[in-house]
Amino acid sequence: MRLDLRSDYERAVTIAEIISLIKNCAFDWFYCDKIATKVKPFASERKNAFLKIGFLPSSKPLVGDGGETYYDYYVLTE
Repeated sequence: MRLDLRSDYERAVTIAEIISLIKNCAFDWFYCDKIATKVKPFASERKNAFLKIGFLPSSKPLVGDGGETYYDYYVLTE
């Protein structure tokens, strides 16, 4: 799932409100045990929003099915 916001909506309060609406249901909807989202180091509003609702920075890169590594992700586990 992807969420694109206009830059004037890229505020911690707005992001947290939107994600809070779906975060608990997402585990059932997608049959998963974690949700990951990219948060670039310079994206302070996004970082604050995801920290506020329980996401934590991934302690190591995420690894895709093909072995690709993904950096700068925040993760929420069920």
